[in-house]
Amino acid sequence: MSNNNQHTFSKEITALLNALGEKPSQENVQFLNTYITEYLNNISDTLFELYNYKTDMSSGHLGNTKKKAVKKKVSIDDLKFVFRDDSEKLSRLTELNELAAQREILQKQINAPENFSMLGSYGEKEPDNGKALKAGDTGREKRNVHDMNEDEDDDDDEIENFAQKVEKVQADKEAPAKSKKQKN
Repeated sequence: MSNNNQHTFSKEITALLNALGEKPSQENVQFLNTYITEYLNNISDTLFELYNYKTDMSSGHLGNTKKKAVKKKVSIDDLKFVFRDDSEKLSRLTELNELAAQREILQKQINAPENFSMLGSYGEKEPDNGKALKAGDTGREKRNVHDMNEDEDDDDDEIENFAQKVEKVQADKEAPAKSKKQKN
């Protein structure tokens, strides 16, 4: 590690060893840093070779025709190919990929405008800057408008009104079930 431009993991390794109850020596930290760096370089080289192979294959199908330069990124599938022989890393990569997909779905649901329409007047007022909200405005824009126009007390009232609506819906669901039981 004579090159000063390379990133070293010495701080992270030292912190990890301390967390595991080990007293890190400079030799151990340097060895682990070298090992990790070489491992990441090997993975990067393999991904680069895979990328070049895929690029050569896609350009070979077109023959001598001119082709626009297409920028491609390394995908999760490429990493899965690299880790195909290591079941632990492959399963962890798959798990992290699934968690990322679930997080993206939840984030879309959280930012969906229809989630804010249940709170009554949430985002319905016109902002101070004179711009009116359109039907396609996102939940974030509605929240920003709401934050500009509403006081804290209004938030509490809206939450209380929403809670009452939810309780009413639950009570309505329970009422028909009880009346059916009584008839039988």
